[in-house]
Amino acid sequence: MPALISTTGKPPWTDPAGAGLCPAGDGRTWIDRRFLSVLEEAGLDRFEALMGTVAGQCWRALPDRENWRLELAGPGGRTIAVHLKKHHVRTWLSRIRARLRLPPPPSAALVEARNTARLTAEGLPVMHLVAYGEKSHADGLVE
Repeated sequence: MPALISTTGKPPWTDPAGAGLCPAGDGRTWIDRRFLSVLEEAGLDRFEALMGTVAGQCWRALPDRENWRLELAGPGGRTIAVHLKKHHVRTWLSRIRARLRLPPPPSAALVEARNTARLTAEGLPVMHLVAYGEKSHADGLVE
């Protein structure tokens, strides 16, 4: 199933959220270049790896999302703490849209990445966006 990322009018390597991130090789994930090697070393530079990781502390697990805190090995032996939000939503609307092969609406990850980029551009302090990704499934699951 194709990724939810729409590149209409933009080259496929352009970050759809406008956050200045670079594409990962899987076509579903966008990563801040400064953290690419850290995520690669941790094996978290692909969408499935990020969604499947349990190498951290789960702070909250709800039916449609999870919040995790991960500690990664950074440059110079220092530890970098990052927060990971895993969204996994399947609604009647997403099932119908998938069944009809209609494009899904923007995912929670894309919306948050866009909002983070906009707030940063306005000079408001927000948590730094290290990466985001999105994927839709044939059964209507949106991650």
